[in-house]
Amino acid sequence: MAPEVISGTRYSAAADVYSFGVVLAELSTHQVPYSDAVHPETGRALTQQPILSSVTTGELQPTFDATTPAYVKEWGNRCLATNPDDRPTTLELTLFVRELVQCSSTVSL
Repeated sequence: MAPEVISGTRYSAAADVYSFGVVLAELSTHQVPYSDAVHPETGRALTQQPILSSVTTGELQPTFDATTPAYVKEWGNRCLATNPDDRPTTLELTLFVRELVQCSSTVSL
């Protein structure tokens, strides 16, 4: 869930862009976001409320696997920006995905 939605702001296309970033992170790590988040003092897994609070402030974001291509991490992190105005527009994201599809269709296996 996008930080602004957690805070009670009206849902927007920017929240969908944030969700796309979350999906990219999930595809990268093969894990549910924040499943490895632990309390720094106790070492125990974080519960939902501390996770939501940390996402709202930008202290916690989904992560990407080290083997994820740099351009995917870059776009994923742009989508995951805490401030909705810092995220790509849906048009920019559509053009990026189209470019990926075109590039992958030119590669023969």
